[in-house]
Amino acid sequence: MSEHTVIFQPSGRRGKIKEDMNLLEAARSLGVEIEAICGEKKTCGKCKIQVEEGYFEKFGVDSSMSNLSGWTKDEERMLSSAEKENKYRLSCLSKVKGDLLVFVPEESRGGQQVVRKKAGKLRYKPNPALTMTYVEMKAPTLHDPQDDFLRVKDAVKAADGPEVSKIDLFCLRTMADILRKAKWKVTVFVLRNEIVRVVPGKVDKYYGIAVDIGTTTIAGYLTDMQTGRAVATASKMNPQVKFGEDVMSRITYAMQNPDDGLEKMNKVIIEALNGIVAELAEEHNIESDDILETVLVCNTAMHHILLKLNPEH
Repeated sequence: MSEHTVIFQPSGRRGKIKEDMNLLEAARSLGVEIEAICGEKKTCGKCKIQVEEGYFEKFGVDSSMSNLSGWTKDEERMLSSAEKENKYRLSCLSKVKGDLLVFVPEESRGGQQVVRKKAGKLRYKPNPALTMTYVEMKAPTLHDPQDDFLRVKDAVKAADGPEVSKIDLFCLRTMADILRKAKWKVTVFVLRNEIVRVVPGKVDKYYGIAVDIGTTTIAGYLTDMQTGRAVATASKMNPQVKFGEDVMSRITYAMQNPDDGLEKMNKVIIEALNGIVAELAEEHNIESDDILETVLVCNTAMHHILLKLNPEH
């Protein structure tokens, strides 16, 4: 298969592109980011490029509209008369047939966008569901063989902590070693009536995170649960935008891709949330395990995708 020289401006990226590859794929192969928020479903009209015509001696290319595949009905519908006159095409629908010099207009350029969202001051006293209690216990002996869970449960009650009736399985798996290494001096975290974490020594504070999952942006707020003060913030663009700019387009994407559409959207949002948690923990110099409460706020569609529920319904 023959190859042709394609140059993208203003980045100046260039390379040999196989005939019949569309310009969006060509751009990606050369590291040029072009907006395509519909996921190449030919619905958004965002991936516009402008073909420069003529012989460009500097580059040694003879660029022409005729070096692209013919017009499509979708382009006729989505491009204005002025754009057609100015040699605009949609990169996802334009296949390379010859050498090209292409300009990517500013509104079509992709790239990481910087998002900043500040937390407002809280005007109420926090009342978290999670409590922490420092306890000191005696080690078990042949004459006092009480199991670890009951020993911790009784110690929490004796220290005026909450009533405990159960323990998280993952916490239970590590608790025995922690108790002995800490010489039975630990801080116990209880969510309502369940022990969820045991850490060595006395801990003075713990953290929670509130996350606003918007259609366009995600914002996370790291909060000191003793004061209710947001101590760090992090935000980023919602990576699901590649599957559709708005709620309806993402629901449609899931419907049109029943095998893996929902899975793909769920995966990128989980990765984004983990990234925000890691960023907040690093900024405040804590471990992600120190974040013990999480609140997520989102609209119905974002909620369904987050929990991998079919958003069609």
